[in-house]
Amino acid sequence: MGPQGAIRNLHARAGAGDGRHAHHELLGAVRRLDAEPYGRVRTARAEELADEAAATGDRPLLVAALTLLVHSYSFGGECARTFVPFRRLLRMFDENPADFREDDVRRLHWMFKWVVTDARQQPDVTLTEAEVWLARMRRRYRKAGYSERAVHGAEFRLARHLGDAARATRAYSAWTAAARDDMADCLACEYATEGLRQLDLGDDRAALDGWEPVLNCTHSCHREPHETLARSLLPLVRTGRTDRARDHHLRGYGMVRADEAFGPVVALHVEFCARTGNEPRGLRIIAEQSRRWADTGDPLDRLEWLGGVALLLRRAVETGHAQRP
Repeated sequence: MGPQGAIRNLHARAGAGDGRHAHHELLGAVRRLDAEPYGRVRTARAEELADEAAATGDRPLLVAALTLLVHSYSFGGECARTFVPFRRLLRMFDENPADFREDDVRRLHWMFKWVVTDARQQPDVTLTEAEVWLARMRRRYRKAGYSERAVHGAEFRLARHLGDAARATRAYSAWTAAARDDMADCLACEYATEGLRQLDLGDDRAALDGWEPVLNCTHSCHREPHETLARSLLPLVRTGRTDRARDHHLRGYGMVRADEAFGPVVALHVEFCARTGNEPRGLRIIAEQSRRWADTGDPLDRLEWLGGVALLLRRAVETGHAQRP
């Protein structure tokens, strides 16, 4: 979810006189940047806009710029940098909630989901710190009167990451029992989560059935069906639906091939090639994705990329493709 609503709201709050024109120019720059793809170019410009907004002394304007910056970091492969601007937003809210309109407040709480997710991707964020972020999310949601469905979902993902099956089961049960409200993930993301749970339980068919509304694009968002198309590949192979797996590979890879933020998803396509005897196709993909070797973004994303590549290269050696140019 982007900060467009916050940006629109700011038009009603722009300053008067000579500053009004400059503020409108800055708001226009934020709006234009929000339409740009995620990546280093967008992120660098978001940092500049946040500095410019801070220099105006207009706190509502700064709220919009910082929101854009958090969004750019979190979805642009630089999650480690999300925490500083998000803490700043929380501090501003605690200092003067009047600087945040209703949509700003909603967006502030929504971003907690990204921050809790981002925490688990950073090796320098301790488990204790990740749990603290989850506890903060729970406390603020309760105070704001939101359902804890999103909190339980965040805890489920954290438990999966830690390999804590018992906690994942408890969190998933609490997630499904809690009411959906404004803070709930979109339906595409919720269907994706349901399928992941079935996959954890070893039921490929149930996972694929649960994912169907995403796979057929009945529900979609800026990350779906990109991620679920990739996750569906090996379950489809294991259930004998290889033609559909090939279709999902071609569709899904085309969606993410040029996007810096989808390195782990590209890695799933590379793994699919390695596990289905299509090493030449996998080698072409990693050659095309050569820019990812220089990726200095999120460590977990890089680990998943390198894991997929390592599997493919091992298979290439085993099958006699190691000398391909």
